[in-house]
Amino acid sequence: MTTKKKVKVVKRTGSNEPKLVTVMVNGQVTGTIPDTNTIGQASEAIATKAGLRSFSIKVDGKKVEQPDANKTLKGVRTFEIFAKDARG
Repeated sequence: MTTKKKVKVVKRTGSNEPKLVTVMVNGQVTGTIPDTNTIGQASEAIATKAGLRSFSIKVDGKKVEQPDANKTLKGVRTFEIFAKDARG
């Protein structure tokens, strides 16, 4: 007589690795950043690297204002930073 063994099925709920967010500077894809950064951290780092002093930010196509700087990039797919027009 054969006995059946009980097998415990383990479901994976997700990975602990951060997701990557596509970064665009002035309309050009320049790379990716982890979604663990805040909007403020990401914008400062990217603007400095791109040499931008005055800039605006869009997250998934929506303009971001200063109060949103402390929000994380969790769930974000694209992070766009572009230079403000400084002409007088």
